[in-house]
Order: sequence, then structure tokens, then C-alpha cells
Amino acid sequence: MDTIIKIESNLTFEYSNQLLFKIDNNNLPLLVEQGKIYGIYGPNGSGKSTFINLLNGFVCQSEGEIIYYSQNKVTYILNKTNFSSLFSPIIISNLNGGIRRIFQKPSIASELNLIEALISVRRNAKKDGLFDFLNPFNLIKGIVLQSTKEKNEINEAINLLLEFGFLNTNKKISELSFGQIKLISVLQMLFSKASLILLDEPFSNIYEDTIRQLILKLKKYTSESQGTNSIIIIEHKRDYLEELADEIWTFNDKKIMIENKKNGNDKN
Repeated sequence: MDTIIKIESNLTFEYSNQLLFKIDNNNLPLLVEQGKIYGIYGPNGSGKSTFINLLNGFVCQSEGEIIYYSQNKVTYILNKTNFSSLFSPIIISNLNGGIRRIFQKPSIASELNLIEALISVRRNAKKDGLFDFLNPFNLIKGIVLQSTKEKNEINEAINLLLEFGFLNTNKKISELSFGQIKLISVLQMLFSKASLILLDEPFSNIYEDTIRQLILKLKKYTSESQGTNSIIIIEHKRDYLEELADEIWTFNDKKIMIENKKNGNDKN
């Protein structure tokens, strides 16, 4: 499987001059590969959400590099030299077919309806050439294709919402409970078709029956993408990760330790 992110083995993160975590993987890097699900597990305050923030470019590591790939070619290297709190998150979110995430506390524009909330996260298709609009045929073709694409996306969004019990798809985000907003934020990630989605405690405040439904949907997200889509998920309930993840990364005692579930072995 192709690697999409390599986290160098010397990566560390310090906060207020105190080590929060470092990689403990026998001097080997952490690899995020296409078509896999990675679970992150550990106690509160161990750096799990901070690690996701690193992958997203929201914060910068103290040492080491995070290298992003597309088709085995380096597309971006995140380190202390080129980190920008303004530009790094934008660059990373648009790498390799899109990298999307949700936070523990979802933030969705309250004025959007449910269909708009889903469609707003999908990665835009590449535009035609700069001067293609001068050709009337291309202009008409573009309008027709865009209209068809929008209709298909709306139908796809409606079907996903109905599948999870949202019968009034025109309801505003402002009319939902916190748990419902949390569920919509997870559905946004599934709808995005991004090559990598990062989920920070996606199951909190969601009913157990719906969690079971989401677990099946997340598995399909990777299996039905022809091995191109991957997931990294933070979760406090290890049972969920045992069911979902190919690898579990455990954060504890200021270390990140890796367990390859398919082989049943802890690498450390």
C-alpha cells in the first residue's frame, strides 16, 4: 500500500518546555498508508488531539518532520522551518485528494441546512483550463456538467441523511441538538470523499445504535474506495478501535506506541 504520510521517528512535541510525547517505534517512522484505519488511544492529556493538530498543520512539532506523499512522491514537508500557522493548514487540507477533520466540539455554520452542511465539505473538482471559457461549447458543457453534478450531490446527501434518520433534510443546523450536530459532523467527513479523514472522538454524545451504524459506514469508507481512502480516529473506548482499526497507536507515559492488530503484536 502507498504511504500518504510519514511521521519521522525523531518527532517530538513539547509544551511549556515539557515533553508531551515522542515516538517509541524502535527508531522507525509512523506510516499512514492508503486504505487503512488507524486508532489513537490513551488517557486525557496525553497529546492525542495535539497529534491530530500536528498532522493538520495547526501546530508545529518541536523536532522532526512530517512528510506528505501522493503516488509515492513527496508533496509537502512540515517542519519548524516552513511551518506557518496561517498557510500550513490550508496547504495540508488540499493535499492528495483532500485531508479533512472534525474536532471534539463540532463547528458548523448554524444558518446552513443539513444538505448544505454536507455538500460544503466536498472537495471541488479541478477547473477547466484558463481560457476554456472562450469556447462557447465548453461553456455550455461546463454549465450542464455542473448542474448534473450538483443534482447528483444533493441526491447523495439526502440519501445519507435519510439513512441516519434525518427526515427533514432542510432543517437548519441551529435547530439540532449537540448530539445531532456531532453526528452531522461525522456524516460531513463520510460525504467529503477526502483521501484522509481525521476524527477526534466522533462517537461522543451519539446513541449506541447509531455508533454501530457509523462503524460499518467507516469501514466501507476505506474498503469501497479501491484502497485509496484512510482514517485516523481518536476514541476512548478501546472496544470500538479493536473493531475498526488496522493499527492502534497508544499514547501513554509521553510515548506513542504502535500495535499492529492484524498480526496481534505490539511492536514495542
